[in-house]
Amino acid sequence: MTKPTVSISFNEMQDVLYKLFLKYKFSESKAQLMARVFAQNTLDGVSSHGINRVPLFIKYVEEGIIKIDTEAEKAETFGSIERWDGNHGYWYY
Repeated sequence: MTKPTVSISFNEMQDVLYKLFLKYKFSESKAQLMARVFAQNTLDGVSSHGINRVPLFIKYVEEGIIKIDTEAEKAETFGSIERWDGNHGYWYY
């Protein structure tokens, strides 16, 4: 017996992820951005950084490994190369 295929729209996936990230106290702008990126990665077939990654991501948030209220900052510049410190946050700029 084969399992039925379930499909949801991109917008529905993005909306569910957005609400999930808000539940975990991310700002509205970060929640929107992360929801769009996770959904787009899924749509593009990059499952390692799409919806399949969300359970581990949430676990890291719950454990404090990923901080919801940090900002990345430039640590050093070496000519045309920069090194950034993400401060244990989650970034897609």
